[in-house]
Amino acid sequence: MKQTDWKIIYSNYNGPEKRAVNFISKEAGKNLIREPNVYRIYVLPCEKDGCKVSKNAFFVGCYQDSPSIKKLVSANEVPADGFLVKVVSNPEDTEGRFVILTANTPENVFYAAVSFIDDYIPLYGKMSGSNYMPDLTFDDP
Repeated sequence: MKQTDWKIIYSNYNGPEKRAVNFISKEAGKNLIREPNVYRIYVLPCEKDGCKVSKNAFFVGCYQDSPSIKKLVSANEVPADGFLVKVVSNPEDTEGRFVILTANTPENVFYAAVSFIDDYIPLYGKMSGSNYMPDLTFDDP
């Protein structure tokens, strides 16, 4: 996976949701899209919900505020007092992946982002030295 293959799609860029977007940008760049043995700071492009997604994307935001998230998951999948972390195939590009981080409150959107980085990546990511490698991370959404 290349840095240019990923972007963050957000519904609101303020408060806890802004923190979630910034956290994903920093940690995903460090853990997922970093090339082995190359020291480079990666910044994922961030765009408002509704933009075109060609390959891979993180969708970050409250369920009720994001038309894109509503297309990818149903309302009953999002816990009332929790959050949803879900990896799905890109419906337009089977090699692409969408990471959905959503909840009903902005605070829980931030918790979804933290859970993805702290719980999902260590569980499903493949370790190589100190870097997580993306080879198997998104294979079985």
